[in-house]
Amino acid sequence: MAKKADLQNKKFGRLLVLEDVGRAAGGKVLWMCMCDCGKETTVCSSELINGHTKSCGCLRVGATVGNKYGLGAKRTPETRAKMSNARIGMVFSAEHCANIKKSRTVEFREKQRQRMSGANNPMYGKTTPEDVKEKLHHAMLGNKHLLGHKHSKESRKKMSDARKGENHPNWRGGTTKDPYCPIFQNKDFRAMVLERDNNECQNPDCWDVGARICLHHIDYDRVECKLDNLITLCHSCNMRANYDREWNMLNYQEIIKMKEKGIRR
Repeated sequence: MAKKADLQNKKFGRLLVLEDVGRAAGGKVLWMCMCDCGKETTVCSSELINGHTKSCGCLRVGATVGNKYGLGAKRTPETRAKMSNARIGMVFSAEHCANIKKSRTVEFREKQRQRMSGANNPMYGKTTPEDVKEKLHHAMLGNKHLLGHKHSKESRKKMSDARKGENHPNWRGGTTKDPYCPIFQNKDFRAMVLERDNNECQNPDCWDVGARICLHHIDYDRVECKLDNLITLCHSCNMRANYDREWNMLNYQEIIKMKEKGIRR
């Protein structure tokens, strides 16, 4: 057995070594350490000496703060096109979809909320300096787009007209006016499809914010009402399906194929 290095009271990153707590199954010495954030963690000596472990895990979580690739980052049209093309043809297996659906429990969502509440929030206890407030105040003076600003009827009409038809980001050449096939309006037919899908949204990444469920045409052809072209989605997921249509079509087609093979989600 290798000779034990004395690491007690030494500092490695954010970790202060407190005491030896024995050896792991492989013979490595385990040390109880106190992190700067106040949490205790057990780390083997080699991980400390090599610098592989420098905190209880809080350092890894905090590394995303200020990341220019995080939420809110503005990407160029070329970058967005590359990201979209990279997802074309990507289809999740039924098992993967089922695991995602199963993991999004109420407890899971509550833990996510608690991780960012109170003192865990990176903005907790921080205040905006007075000089910054003053700069923001002057920068927003005269801004017509402030929240709470009341637009005139003429202004609202102009904004509405500017986003009609081909000017709307979701414009698909007028396909929203295409008629549905006659059987799509049949109550018994719709009930049969809903019963097949257990009257619940089939999107494995459903956000659970849409109370109303509806039938979605997988290939976006409203007159094609075959059973393998219809899937039950909540109102929210049905709206999201209008974006990245090719990826959503392939994904939902795979889910229906799994149903036909008798594989439960």
